[in-house]
Amino acid sequence: MHKYDYSMLRGRIRELFGSEKKFAERLRKEEIAMSTGTFHSRINGYSYFKQPEIETICLILKIEFEKINTYFFTRKYEFNS
Repeated sequence: MHKYDYSMLRGRIRELFGSEKKFAERLRKEEIAMSTGTFHSRINGYSYFKQPEIETICLILKIEFEKINTYFFTRKYEFNS
């Protein structure tokens, strides 16, 4: 399973909602009805975001669709020292 860097996504969430918890509460009210637990599982890399979830998140956070790769598919690399 690839690990993705969601730091830009986390920053945008904090910028508009103040916290991931408040944002997760908003997602429960959307058509995708994502639970708080599912959101935290996805953003912490335990499972992947689904396409409808990405689309809804981009709409809520006003992320341009051209920037989806930056927010959702930037690989996290771990370096061995």
